[in-house]
Amino acid sequence: MPTKKLRLLLIDDSPEDRVYIKRLLTIANKATTMTFLEAGSLKEGLQALHNSQFDCVILDQSLPDGAGLDLIHSLRGSGSRVSVPVVFMTGFGDENLAAQAIKAGALEYVPKRELTQHLISRAVLGSIKQFQLAEQALQAEERAKQELNESLRQYRSLVDSVPQIVFTCTADGSREYLNAHASSYTGIRPEEMNLSKWESIIHPDDLDVSLAHWAQALANGQLYEAEYRIRRKSDGMYRWHLSRAVPCRNGAGSIIRWVVTCTDIHYQKAENDRLEVLVAFRTEQLRRSLDEKQLLLDELHHRVKNNLQVIVSLINLQTESLQGPEAIALKDCLLRIETIASVYQRLQFSDRVQEVDFADYAEAILDGIIFSRVGGSSDLEGHVEASPIVLNLDQAIPCGLILNELITNVMKYAYPGGKGLVQLRIENAAPGWVRFSVSDQGIGFSPDSRIKDRQPLGLLIVEGLVNQLNGTLTTSSDLGVTTVVEFPLHGKRAKSAGAA
Repeated sequence: MPTKKLRLLLIDDSPEDRVYIKRLLTIANKATTMTFLEAGSLKEGLQALHNSQFDCVILDQSLPDGAGLDLIHSLRGSGSRVSVPVVFMTGFGDENLAAQAIKAGALEYVPKRELTQHLISRAVLGSIKQFQLAEQALQAEERAKQELNESLRQYRSLVDSVPQIVFTCTADGSREYLNAHASSYTGIRPEEMNLSKWESIIHPDDLDVSLAHWAQALANGQLYEAEYRIRRKSDGMYRWHLSRAVPCRNGAGSIIRWVVTCTDIHYQKAENDRLEVLVAFRTEQLRRSLDEKQLLLDELHHRVKNNLQVIVSLINLQTESLQGPEAIALKDCLLRIETIASVYQRLQFSDRVQEVDFADYAEAILDGIIFSRVGGSSDLEGHVEASPIVLNLDQAIPCGLILNELITNVMKYAYPGGKGLVQLRIENAAPGWVRFSVSDQGIGFSPDSRIKDRQPLGLLIVEGLVNQLNGTLTTSSDLGVTTVVEFPLHGKRAKSAGAA
């Protein structure tokens, strides 16, 4: 195990005391080699400290040419720390003197009259250890300062190279650093970076709002963001900037500074303003166009409705002079015309000018036919089961005419006694396909008979309209008659010919 070596300076005007102290330290520290240099005065002690380095100084207060406290003060120099560990001794045991010595920089105090080998050994070795730890802490602190300064230098070098306004503020909002671009852009020197200077370069119309947002950010510690105009030094022009301030926090969560960036958004702002004006102009154009189209559409609906009404009036006049099958045929024509007219009537009062609610439309047709046949009172009952399906105009009119013919057939042939039920079902047959059916519980028809023998024109109309829809038509008779029509929604290709 290596032997420790210590070099000690013993400053005491009493040779006997110096011998006694050396003997106490040697006996107490046999594993440590101690080399002593003795001085009997303040002058000799200072000379020894000037010529050599020591691990510790053992210093008596009373010296022939001065006081030990004077030597401690001289070791401090211009710094705040004594350059060597000092164990201070006095033969008077004055506690106030001891406090002065410790305050001056001594690390230990030992009264001579209480001197023991344990006490002096502990004071010397403790002072040396304490001094070494302090030295290590100072070295670590110095390294940390150097690293921090280097990091700060690199950070500022990086920030100065950014073509953007960047500055930092303390936790309370005081400006502390301004990058090179900010200084050249605004004309504010870093040493002038205070609130009043910054306020002087913000457009007067934007100042109050920006300051209010900044005060709110400081109060709640949240991200700051605002748009305002900053005056450029080169030409005095105010340009729009987006300013953002991010709070930097320590480990405890407290804000230690703010990092603020100001990005030039002048061109983007001008372009946004131009686009907003253009959008407003185009919106007004579209509104006027829609108003004009709505007027045209209303006029079209009005004219179609009036023309159909004229036709209905003419047919009504004609039926008054006819009896029998001819009158019935004309009344069937009236129902067909009214079916078409009802589509336009619905479109006129709907927000969807090209779409018709099929279920609502079909129920209205059913109710209208029943009412027209019996004057509003009859034992005939209509029932509708429908899924929500929307048809365009090209499909709504053919579907309405098909329903008109099929429901009219039920009322003519299914119930000779005048009492019965007409059922209408509308549903999605498959993805993209619509199925609707008209059923009754009437007399039906025999296998060797055909519906078209009963009403040739009506069946021809139905078949033609189903073909127009690219659909299929099937009829069955079990309990009454059920007619089913399937067609692709919005013009999809029809199923194969054999499909039901």
